[in-house]
Amino acid sequence: MVVFIDVIKAILARLLLIVHAFISVWRVVEYKEDLMYWLLLLPLVGTIADMIYILWRRKGEEWKWFSPSIFFYLGSVLPCIWWLELGRLYDKKEHLEHLHNPLDKNDTHNTSSGINLLADLDSYVQLQPSQWTQLIEQVMLCVLIISRWLMPLKRNHMTRDQLSQLLLVYLGLAADIVELLAIFDEPGLIDHVIFTFAILAAWSWSLMQFTLVLTATRGQAFKTGHRDNDVADADEHGSQTSLQLESAPEKKSSSGCFCCENETWSILVMLAMLDAPFLVLRLLSIFMYSINTYTIYFFTGKNILVCILQFYRLVIVISAEMKNKRAMKREEAQRLKPRADNGNGLYICGDSDVRKRTQHATRSR
Repeated sequence: MVVFIDVIKAILARLLLIVHAFISVWRVVEYKEDLMYWLLLLPLVGTIADMIYILWRRKGEEWKWFSPSIFFYLGSVLPCIWWLELGRLYDKKEHLEHLHNPLDKNDTHNTSSGINLLADLDSYVQLQPSQWTQLIEQVMLCVLIISRWLMPLKRNHMTRDQLSQLLLVYLGLAADIVELLAIFDEPGLIDHVIFTFAILAAWSWSLMQFTLVLTATRGQAFKTGHRDNDVADADEHGSQTSLQLESAPEKKSSSGCFCCENETWSILVMLAMLDAPFLVLRLLSIFMYSINTYTIYFFTGKNILVCILQFYRLVIVISAEMKNKRAMKREEAQRLKPRADNGNGLYICGDSDVRKRTQHATRSR
């Protein structure tokens, strides 16, 4: 029954991605009036292939670190949004030119007749092409979060608690990503084509975070946080439990340096794919392109604060990890230290050995 539910959830998640991608490509075909743009649906073949493999080989269970279905879905939707955003900016530029040159009224009307035709075809929705673009962008982020929620869990990789944390992280990412596109509403940006492409590139790059699952093993770090309590319990249950706990530091110490820790990678990925590129773009819009508005200043200040907090958190994580590794090395050295006889038949050794000696003496009596 559990496998059947996982299969249904995996199918629903992929169908949600495919339906939204189909609508996005349809809008591009309608806007460009060219059937060749249906080829933008080709990356969805990868999504369907991944779904078949998940259902056939993995019984509905998802991948641990990377989601191929979301990757192929973005490969289909992102080009559509590029075309729609560039078309929206081009139409806005033509409208402004028409306001400055009233004599070109007839030419402007002929150019926008295709848009009016699309509005007539979509009269049942009552949305303009620019509104369609914004709707597709915002719904895309909701689709990513819902599909990630529907995708079945690998039970030994991620718990429901970790999934809820991941979804909350995705929700915060979606809010930050939507904010970047607000730059397109600034009046001084229309003439800067290169900067427009840079914004779309950074925006597309930030969406690739949704293909990664960096909090998949975060629960392992939570388990090590209760090690002191476990050691206290081991004092009551004897040496067998103590041996099991002693093997845990050895396993963790073989994981490598602090840069290999999952939380460290999560912070670095967020800085490299979201916070740092967005901050650079907003600083460029202020100092290079002279876009001085309250909105730009507010989001730039927010970006600076987020980057500072991310670096602060990174320093704390690295310091704590280095401290834990030094403590584990001291414990390992103490555990492997040779025993020394003090002349009374007793040995100077660790606490666990003293406890064993005491228990042995009690049983002898």
